[in-house]
Amino acid sequence: MKKFEIVETTADVGLKVFGENRKDFIENLIAGFYYLVFDENINFDEGLKSNQIVEKDFDDFEDFVYDLLNDLIFYLYVKKSLFKVKILEENRAVFEVYRNSYFIEIEIKAATKHRFCVKEYKGLLEGLIVFDI
Repeated sequence: MKKFEIVETTADVGLKVFGENRKDFIENLIAGFYYLVFDENINFDEGLKSNQIVEKDFDDFEDFVYDLLNDLIFYLYVKKSLFKVKILEENRAVFEVYRNSYFIEIEIKAATKHRFCVKEYKGLLEGLIVFDI
């Protein structure tokens, strides 16, 4: 199964994300977001050190995904940090936060609600996110 694909849109950029379960979906979402920003895959095993833990509780998974994307943007551009999933439970997520050492190729301003969706189909998750650049 493919993890994500880039979706071309007029003046913005989209990301279609796939996952076999929620944790897989979130890991692929984060990988796809960083691929857009850095134009390369991030390898957390290459000398990056975790310096913080962030916990998020949620009731609605789709709202959580949208909020997480804007948290990723904030942490990347303001705190110069990256997220990696540590734990994802039914209504709680824990992320390790790493200091960013990668060159940013594209600036993403925000995740938008335009065409935003997360759906479950035949036991698999699929989502579409459009980013304002």
